[in-house]
Amino acid sequence: MLPTAVADTANRAVSIAMQDRRDAFQRAAGDVITEASKRGVLHSSMTVMGVRGVAKTEYEVRAQLAWQAWLRALSTQQSVVTTDLRPFLLSEIEKALESDSRDVADKVTEVQNMVRGMGGETPEQFSAAARARALEKVGSEIDHAILEATSKHSQGASSATFNFYGQVGAVQTGPGATAMVTITAHQRQTIAGALTAVQEVVERAPELEPAQRAEIVELVTEARAEVEKDQPNGLKLRTVLGGIGTTVQTLGSAAAAYQLLKGAAALIGVHLP
Repeated sequence: MLPTAVADTANRAVSIAMQDRRDAFQRAAGDVITEASKRGVLHSSMTVMGVRGVAKTEYEVRAQLAWQAWLRALSTQQSVVTTDLRPFLLSEIEKALESDSRDVADKVTEVQNMVRGMGGETPEQFSAAARARALEKVGSEIDHAILEATSKHSQGASSATFNFYGQVGAVQTGPGATAMVTITAHQRQTIAGALTAVQEVVERAPELEPAQRAEIVELVTEARAEVEKDQPNGLKLRTVLGGIGTTVQTLGSAAAAYQLLKGAAALIGVHLP
């Protein structure tokens, strides 16, 4: 389907992206554990659920990063055969989530083993379901890209040209077209959920002065209004999310919410520290 050199380059890029996420994920899970310990609930189901939440977001972020690497590889080709392209890409991304993301599954297992009598899903079942959900979401991104490329810049009945722009994977579909940042429904839902978590924490954070609290809530409200628009302004949304993240990252009480925001922001190209 793709020249071997192109596929190898994409796979190396995916592997590097997975490696780069490992420290960030360990810090995120560590923050959840530290906060649970401070609250005296370390060996409770709350810790497991907190780490699972971070892990679920991490799988989604990694799936999106893998798709971005493959989209960039596709853009190097004058034309790409689209027959069986979707299952091929999903298979490659699934392999990356399984082989290069063992750190996520291992952390979920490690934390769940700390809690005695934890019922429900096993760590293996949770990780499998979380990966499947991440693949489902990235599958919709692939569908959109293929539809755009084949309908606007077709090279034949079963081939098309893909163009990659920047870190957020905009697809330009024809000569003179403007590259647009597409924020999917799944991304909107993830961002909105992270914003809600941040606001709930900020509204009761003891370390914030009333004026500071009001300013952060105003930014959250602005971001939520933007993400709910029919055509969100991607540049504005990334700017506001960056501002919120910078403001709340030092709040100890907001550690878990910040990690959710960080993962959600990464889906649209915002990489918070």
